[in-house]
Amino acid sequence: MKIIYQQDEKDCGVTCIAMVLSNYKTKIPIYKLREISGTDLHGVSALGIKETLELFGLICQIGQANNEVWQETDLPLPLIAHVISEQKYPHYVVVYKVKGNQLFIADPAKGKVKKSIEEFAKEWTGVLLLASPKESYQPSIEKVDGLSSFLPILLEQKALIFHIVLASFFITLFGIISSYYFQGLLDNVIPNQAKSTLNMISIGLLFVYLFRVVFEYSRSYILMVLGQRMSMSIGFRLL
Repeated sequence: MKIIYQQDEKDCGVTCIAMVLSNYKTKIPIYKLREISGTDLHGVSALGIKETLELFGLICQIGQANNEVWQETDLPLPLIAHVISEQKYPHYVVVYKVKGNQLFIADPAKGKVKKSIEEFAKEWTGVLLLASPKESYQPSIEKVDGLSSFLPILLEQKALIFHIVLASFFITLFGIISSYYFQGLLDNVIPNQAKSTLNMISIGLLFVYLFRVVFEYSRSYILMVLGQRMSMSIGFRLL
């Protein structure tokens, strides 16, 4: 059993779905499983897990059992068990092997662990989701989009990106001008006590700083707009 770790506290259910599907050579991105199963801020229900597994060609049954179930020789493994975590929160784990009195568990929060049946019973609610492939089952693999898949989205916003680069260029240029100003101030103006020159340069530098503030504000605003547009574009792609 390949362990998959949950990305968030609410993801234990969909991560268990991913591990069971992976055992049958089906690989689906977590974000897609969240959407299909109806995962929300409270996680996913047992019914949501059942319907998601069935959507990908598995037969899934939800049942209430006791410790005697671990002695059954025809128990379909891996299976998903509902437990109460140490923090007293509902949690899902995958039981992928039973050997004597020991249960081999893939916990999406902790990794692979081994517990006795009696020890596991202290946290187990008795709920099991038993999954097995249908006769017509066919594995499916859905690749996670790489960075290259986002290039079209970036190209759609090339005008905004151009203005961000342009603003960054001027901000850097103003920084260079400021450094040369202070260097010239220390080397020439102050030693020669050229007050009139100092006043003129200072006024010019004031305008440089004002322009720099304007460009920095403009860049921040454009970055915010770019982020919002890209979030919307990515969101539409995932629908």
